[in-house]
Amino acid sequence: MSFKSITFIFALSVLSYSCESDAIEEPALFSPEEFEISVWAESPMFFNPTNMDVDAKGRIWVTEAVNYRNYNNDSNSFLHHAQGDRVMILEDTDQDGVADSSRVFVQDPDLVSPLGIAVFGKRVFISCAPHLLVYTDEDGDDVPDKKEIFLTGFGGLDHDHSLHSILAGPDGKLYFNTGNAGPHQVTDKSGWTLRSGSLYTGGSPYNTTNSGGQISDDGKVYVGGLALKINPDGTGLEVLAHNFRNSYEVFVDSRGTYGKMTTMIRSSPVEFLGFQRKAMQVISVRMAPELGKQTSDLVKTSLVHIGIRMIRE
Repeated sequence: MSFKSITFIFALSVLSYSCESDAIEEPALFSPEEFEISVWAESPMFFNPTNMDVDAKGRIWVTEAVNYRNYNNDSNSFLHHAQGDRVMILEDTDQDGVADSSRVFVQDPDLVSPLGIAVFGKRVFISCAPHLLVYTDEDGDDVPDKKEIFLTGFGGLDHDHSLHSILAGPDGKLYFNTGNAGPHQVTDKSGWTLRSGSLYTGGSPYNTTNSGGQISDDGKVYVGGLALKINPDGTGLEVLAHNFRNSYEVFVDSRGTYGKMTTMIRSSPVEFLGFQRKAMQVISVRMAPELGKQTSDLVKTSLVHIGIRMIRE
């Protein structure tokens, strides 16, 4: 009999103080007995994380959305980054299971609530509608030497129904997705144009118009949120599936089966869909109605380290 350890890291925002009381509210996080949970990093090492990735050195890269919907906030009363949102690099330099280093990789006025990140060697892809951006660190000093607009034309500026995660598939292509805050009119580097929209508007003062019935260059009409893939050189943009509400992440396994995760608030389900040809499986998990309702003066954010201590093989 042998055992091994598996580690997961995920972001957790906890409401630390109540508006109605000065009492500190202890966060409730439950796990099976074989899980061991500890805080790996927390604010002020980073604030309001939206996505993360792990590089070849084992460091955690985090996109922040401190300026998310800042048109609703008083910048003098709430945390605000006047020079744009940030991408942070977190590291556990002494390998004691707790992050002890936090640095800014980039802060950019074009980063308005970025929702996706993928680190591929020197290239760092950031999803921030209307752009899919690439920052290149040529000399490895954790400072970008070049910035490129890889794709542009996505709807959903400063909106959570917009451009989301980026992943690399086993076929060498990039997989990503966007929500239904269109319209999306995106031309890849070979000249192929995606045109997509729906009836959905609202959620921000920038999402006032949208329309369906648009025809892409492949002659098809795509509606709502989209699952997409593209070559690393920016050619070959392709729609894998459409008509989602707010698809948050596309993933692909070694057999070429695609899936996506959708996040919704206020009693909407989180859905995990596996779609390959005509096969589809759906598992729904209910979320609390209060999720997404701002009830706190201070939101404390943590990266939580979960280790499965022993697994029998």
